Amino acid sequence: MIFTIFLKELKETLRDRRTLMMMLVIPILVFPIIINITASVSSSFQEDAATKKIKIGIVDTQNQFLTNELNQIPDSFGKKEIVKYSDTLQLIKDIKNEKIQLGAFVSGRFQAQLDAMVPAPVIFYFNATDLGMQERAQGYMSIIEQKMQVDRFNKLNVSKEKINPIVSEYRNIASDKEMVGKLAGGFLPYIFIAFCFMGCMYPAIDLFTGEKERGTIETLLTTPVPRWQLLFGKMGVVVLSGLLAASAALLGLFLSMETLNGLDNDELLKVVHSILSPSFILFMYCLLFHGLHVSRH
Repeated sequence: MIFTIFLKELKETLRDRRTLMMMLVIPILVFPIIINITASVSSSFQEDAATKKIKIGIVDTQNQFLTNELNQIPDSFGKKEIVKYSDTLQLIKDIKNEKIQLGAFVSGRFQAQLDAMVPAPVIFYFNATDLGMQERAQGYMSIIEQKMQVDRFNKLNVSKEKINPIVSEYRNIASDKEMVGKLAGGFLPYIFIAFCFMGCMYPAIDLFTGEKERGTIETLLTTPVPRWQLLFGKMGVVVLSGLLAASAALLGLFLSMETLNGLDNDELLKVVHSILSPSFILFMYCLLFHGLHVSRH
C-alpha cells in the first residue's frame, strides 16, 4: 500500500511544472549560469585592467631610472602615461582623487644601492578599489627586475644556473579520495542540503498542506489505510524529490565544468570529475540514509 501511494503521488508531482522547474531545471542551470557570469565578469575586469591606458605618477628626482625603464616597456603590456611628481604627498592625493592610477617612489640612494649590489627599494602606491592596478605594477616591475638581473649577472660574470643550487620538484601523493575529502568536502554537503530543501519544498507543500487546501484531506483519512502508511508513501515522494534535485545540481556542476572555462584549478576539476561517478554518488546516498537513520535513533 505504501508503494501504491508513493507511485500515485509521484505521478501527481511530476505533472506539476512548477515542481519540475524547482526540482530539475533550476538545479541543472544554476551552476552553469553562476560560473559563466562569474567567469565573464572576472575576465572582463582583468582584460579592462590589463589594456586600459593608465597614468603613473613617479617621484624619481635623482636619475629618472624608473621613468626610463617604464618608457622602454612596450604598450603591449598596457598603455601608460608617466607623470612626474616632486613629493609623495601630492602623488597620494591624486591617486585618491583618481587623477592617476599608480604611484611610484624611488629614493635618492637608489643608484648608489644598485652600484653597491644591494637591493634597491621601489615603493608603489595604488587604490585597491581600482581592480588590476597592483597586478599592472607587479607586471612592470617583473620585466624591469628580469632585465636588471641579467645585467647584474653579466657584470659579475656569473651564469644564472650557478646561483640556483637546488631544483625543487613536488609530487602529490594524496589519493583521489583524500583530494575529494579535502577540496570538495567543504562545499559538497552544502550543495546537497540546499538543493534537497529546494526540491522538497513544493512537493511537501502540495502533498500535505495542499490536501487541506483542496478539501481532500477528510476524504483521504476515511480510506481504509493506516495513517502511517499514508505518511510514508507521501514522504517517500518528498525524499525522492530532494535527492533528484541534489543529483540535478551535481549534473549542472558537471556540465558547467565540461562546457565552460570558468575555473582554472586543475585539481578542483579533477576532483569534481571523480565525484560525478555513479559509484561515488550511490555511496554518498547510502551515507546520507545512514546518517538519517542514526540521527533518528
